[in-house]
Amino acid sequence: MSFIQEQRKEQIINACIEELAESGYENMTFKNIAKRAEINPSLVSYHFKSKNILLFALLEHIFIHKIEHIQQSLSEDKPVIERIEEYINASLNYQRKFRKENIAMIEIIFNARTEDNKAFYLMDDDEPDGVYLILNSIIEEGIETQQFKSNVDVKILTRIINGAIDEMIFAPENDTESERYGEELFKMVKDYLCIGGGHNE
Repeated sequence: MSFIQEQRKEQIINACIEELAESGYENMTFKNIAKRAEINPSLVSYHFKSKNILLFALLEHIFIHKIEHIQQSLSEDKPVIERIEEYINASLNYQRKFRKENIAMIEIIFNARTEDNKAFYLMDDDEPDGVYLILNSIIEEGIETQQFKSNVDVKILTRIINGAIDEMIFAPENDTESERYGEELFKMVKDYLCIGGGHNE
């Protein structure tokens, strides 16, 4: 695929995000997306043969973007507990900064259906969640290096932390409550994970 084709696909995906965030899934059509992108509707169907193909591409775009955002915020040389703090802050920062992407994702997951009329959120996904894997690896490193308690269930704790982060998914960009929320969440995680209740640095 040429650079121009890649740019055109990204333009369509970004217009689709805008359409979903502002008008909702029910009003999302190739015609409306094309209008936002200021292109001919035939170009949308040329690059994405069906609505679902576009939606899957959009979800992949959002997930990759979120993973990159978090990874770029993590320090390789800091203690694991500080990297968990960075992970929490980066995740909450992503939600504040890319609110439209979050709304678009929710619109798709809870409203879109597959060709056999199955809701997107009910689909089986054998691929591990890249965002979860980042946090998983940090917690596992902390256990292996004896910085964290050895009896931690990594999978469950990862779900708890990300579930708590997702509670703030619609926080506006300048929301100070989201920042305080992150501080309190980190304190609780630190007290739970660290040997000595988080007092041993």
